[in-house]
This record gives sequence, C-alpha cells and structure tokens, in this order.
Amino acid sequence: MKQNSAVTEMEADLNQARRTAVMAHNVVIRLLELGLTDFLDT
Repeated sequence: MKQNSAVTEMEADLNQARRTAVMAHNVVIRLLELGLTDFLDT
C-alpha cells in the first residue's frame, strides 16, 4: 500500500513540474513576443 501512495505522490509532483514548465515557457514566449530578447540574453 505504501508503494502505491509513493507512486501517486511522484505522479502529482510530475504533474506540478509539468505545469510549472509550461508556465515558464509561456512567460519566455511572451517576453520574446514583446521584444525583450536583450533581457533574456543576460
């Protein structure tokens, strides 16, 4: 039973990591669309 709980926790962590990565990607794309590439190069 503990192993199943650990897998569920890992899946939850993976889903949160995916959501975080997608959000970060969207922020970078938005900055690029606004022409703030100099900001990203530093």
